[in-house]
Amino acid sequence: MVPYMDMTLKMAGIARGAAGLGDSTLLGRYQVFQLDRPGETFRAQILGGLKLPTGRDDKSDAMGQLPPPMQLGSGSYDPVVGGTFTWQRLRWQADFGLSYKINTTANGFRFGDTLAHDAAFQYRLSPHTLPEQGVPSFIYGVLELNGRWAERNELHGGKVGDSGGYTLFVSPGLQYVTQRWVAEISVQLPLIQDLNGNQVKTDYVLSAGFRIRY
Repeated sequence: MVPYMDMTLKMAGIARGAAGLGDSTLLGRYQVFQLDRPGETFRAQILGGLKLPTGRDDKSDAMGQLPPPMQLGSGSYDPVVGGTFTWQRLRWQADFGLSYKINTTANGFRFGDTLAHDAAFQYRLSPHTLPEQGVPSFIYGVLELNGRWAERNELHGGKVGDSGGYTLFVSPGLQYVTQRWVAEISVQLPLIQDLNGNQVKTDYVLSAGFRIRY
């Protein structure tokens, strides 16, 4: 995963921000359980990977260097572990995921470790009925709940009070699926933002993705 980020912070009439490619993440998944029945399947997978410091962590503006949360990258190598479970039927699919990211220190700063939990439900909108032969393309409506808990950040070994906390988003979206590739778009809207201290809150997150199967 290679994200493109465009962040703007406005405070007291002053705008600061950065745009560009962020940190990349390499993930591998291994299937540990599969149960197939007529019209449905159950699958469980474990995953592991590494977040790579491909985004710039030294962006500056007229006021000086941007603070770490406004940088495109963290400058650190961060392991990720987790697991997923899928229940799929002919018309719909439910997915559940849990992952933990262990953040390391770079430039004297360390983001707090994060625990993410996700639940997604997708329903086939088109075609309404499956053909007797062949595999068509599909359009799915998707609804997700995305939760994220984060520890407080650390600066030169000391805890940063205005950092960490819990957020929960509801994310409606659309997904277009073919035999070889998948395109999707969604918007994340905050339901809960229980943040420690004085922090910038999120209005919304617009997300688009493209995946190739091989």
